Amino acid sequence: MINSDPMGQLGFNARRRPGSGLLAPFVWVAGLIATALAVTVGALLAVFTAAAVAMIAVVGGCWSSSPVSPCAPAAP
Repeated sequence: MINSDPMGQLGFNARRRPGSGLLAPFVWVAGLIATALAVTVGALLAVFTAAAVAMIAVVGGCWSSSPVSPCAPAAP
């Protein structure tokens, strides 16, 4: 018989098989830890990138010759 339900294969229990091995829970926890670590590293890289872009914008704004530059000397 063909299972034609498009949502029938979704869910946590769709891939679980009885007796899938003694290491399966440990592999699952290792995957969870690896995912959390990857998300943390990605967030840190995003923060460092934002700080670098902000620093480039501030330094670039101070070195521009525009009269409205925030680092331009005050008019006497």
